[in-house]
Amino acid sequence: LQWEKLEALESWTQGLLQPDLTIYFDLPAELGQRRVSAVKARDRFEQERLDFHQRVREAYLLRARQFPQRIHVIDARQPVDAVKAAVEQLLASLFEAGSA
Repeated sequence: LQWEKLEALESWTQGLLQPDLTIYFDLPAELGQRRVSAVKARDRFEQERLDFHQRVREAYLLRARQFPQRIHVIDARQPVDAVKAAVEQLLASLFEAGSA
């Protein structure tokens, strides 16, 4: 992915608006492809080559490092209950911080 293209797309779709919170469920590209294939037929985007998905993941992780106050990364390799607990903990800490 070319960073300039991503920024242009974001600017075109969002203008100056930015979400207050983004939760990025991080998963290695190979595991993501296996999980998708296990539950449904892959669509056009999901049929892209593995290196494409790896570049997309790297771009999201870079974005999360650039905006840590807004973009929070959850390790989606964990069991579903652990991912759910991580989301609940994140939201609770954000609500707690917002009410202080």
